[in-house]
Amino acid sequence: MEIVSALPDRLREMQTSAIVEDWESGTKATKNWIMVSIVDSGHGIPFEKQDKIFTPFFTTKALGEGIGLGLYVIKKIVHEHGGRIYFASKEGRTEFCVVMAV
Repeated sequence: MEIVSALPDRLREMQTSAIVEDWESGTKATKNWIMVSIVDSGHGIPFEKQDKIFTPFFTTKALGEGIGLGLYVIKKIVHEHGGRIYFASKEGRTEFCVVMAV
Protein backbone atom coordinates (compact mmCIF):
# COMPACT_ATOMS: atom_id res chain seq x y z
CA MET A 1 0.00 0.00 0.00
CA GLU A 2 1.33 3.43 -0.84
CA ILE A 3 2.18 5.61 2.15
CA VAL A 4 0.63 8.80 0.82
CA SER A 5 -2.69 7.17 0.00
CA ALA A 6 -2.91 5.91 3.59
CA LEU A 7 -2.50 9.39 5.08
CA PRO A 8 -5.47 11.51 6.14
CA ASP A 9 -6.76 13.87 3.45
CA ARG A 10 -5.84 16.94 5.49
CA LEU A 11 -2.13 16.01 5.32
CA ARG A 12 -2.23 15.72 1.54
CA GLU A 13 -3.39 19.35 1.45
CA MET A 14 -0.43 20.60 3.54
CA GLN A 15 3.00 21.63 2.36
CA THR A 16 5.75 19.13 3.07
CA SER A 17 9.46 19.01 3.78
CA ALA A 18 10.12 16.62 0.88
CA ILE A 19 8.95 15.61 -2.54
CA VAL A 20 6.18 13.07 -1.99
CA GLU A 21 7.38 10.82 -4.83
CA ASP A 22 10.80 10.51 -3.15
CA TRP A 23 9.17 9.38 0.06
CA GLU A 24 7.06 6.77 -1.71
CA SER A 25 10.03 5.25 -3.54
CA GLY A 26 12.37 5.32 -0.54
CA THR A 27 10.03 3.93 2.11
CA LYS A 28 8.97 0.34 2.64
CA ALA A 29 5.38 -0.44 1.72
CA THR A 30 3.25 -0.21 4.85
CA LYS A 31 -0.16 0.83 5.96
CA ASN A 32 1.03 1.74 9.45
CA TRP A 33 2.34 5.14 10.41
CA ILE A 34 2.62 7.43 13.39
CA MET A 35 1.76 11.12 13.29
CA VAL A 36 2.60 13.82 15.84
CA SER A 37 0.87 17.17 15.36
CA ILE A 38 1.90 20.44 17.02
CA VAL A 39 -0.26 23.55 16.69
CA ASP A 40 0.49 27.07 17.87
CA SER A 41 -1.46 30.30 17.90
CA GLY A 42 1.38 32.66 16.98
CA HIS A 43 1.67 35.06 14.07
CA GLY A 44 1.77 32.33 11.44
CA ILE A 45 4.29 31.94 8.62
CA PRO A 46 3.75 34.45 5.80
CA PHE A 47 2.84 32.68 2.55
CA GLU A 48 5.82 34.13 0.68
CA LYS A 49 8.24 32.60 3.22
CA GLN A 50 6.66 29.16 3.57
CA ASP A 51 8.71 27.57 0.79
CA LYS A 52 11.95 28.66 2.52
CA ILE A 53 11.45 27.52 6.12
CA PHE A 54 13.43 24.26 5.75
CA THR A 55 16.32 26.01 3.94
CA PRO A 56 19.57 26.11 5.93
CA PHE A 57 20.42 29.55 7.34
CA PHE A 58 17.01 31.03 6.47
CA THR A 59 15.83 33.26 9.30
CA THR A 60 13.39 36.10 9.79
CA LYS A 61 15.20 37.32 12.88
CA ALA A 62 17.53 40.29 13.08
CA LEU A 63 21.27 39.82 12.55
CA GLY A 64 22.77 38.07 15.56
CA GLU A 65 19.46 36.75 16.93
CA GLY A 66 19.33 33.42 15.13
CA ILE A 67 21.21 31.39 12.57
CA GLY A 68 18.29 29.70 10.81
CA LEU A 69 19.22 26.08 11.33
CA GLY A 70 16.39 24.86 13.59
CA LEU A 71 13.86 23.54 11.06
CA TYR A 72 16.62 22.46 8.67
CA VAL A 73 18.19 20.24 11.35
CA ILE A 74 14.80 18.85 12.37
CA LYS A 75 14.00 18.06 8.73
CA LYS A 76 17.32 16.22 8.29
CA ILE A 77 16.75 14.10 11.41
CA VAL A 78 13.15 13.23 10.46
CA HIS A 79 14.13 12.37 6.86
CA GLU A 80 17.04 10.19 8.03
CA HIS A 81 14.53 8.14 10.02
CA GLY A 82 12.20 7.72 7.03
CA GLY A 83 9.65 10.36 8.02
CA ARG A 84 8.34 13.60 6.61
CA ILE A 85 7.16 16.91 8.02
CA TYR A 86 3.93 18.51 6.84
CA PHE A 87 2.78 21.99 7.75
CA ALA A 88 0.00 24.47 7.19
CA SER A 89 0.08 28.07 8.34
CA LYS A 90 -2.21 31.05 8.30
CA GLU A 91 -2.42 34.12 10.48
CA GLY A 92 -2.94 33.04 14.08
CA ARG A 93 -2.37 29.30 13.50
CA THR A 94 0.48 27.07 12.36
CA GLU A 95 0.42 23.28 12.45
CA PHE A 96 3.37 20.96 11.96
CA CYS A 97 2.80 17.21 11.55
CA VAL A 98 5.65 14.72 11.71
CA VAL A 99 4.73 11.44 10.01
CA MET A 100 6.81 8.26 10.32
CA ALA A 101 6.11 4.92 8.62
CA VAL A 102 6.39 1.95 10.96
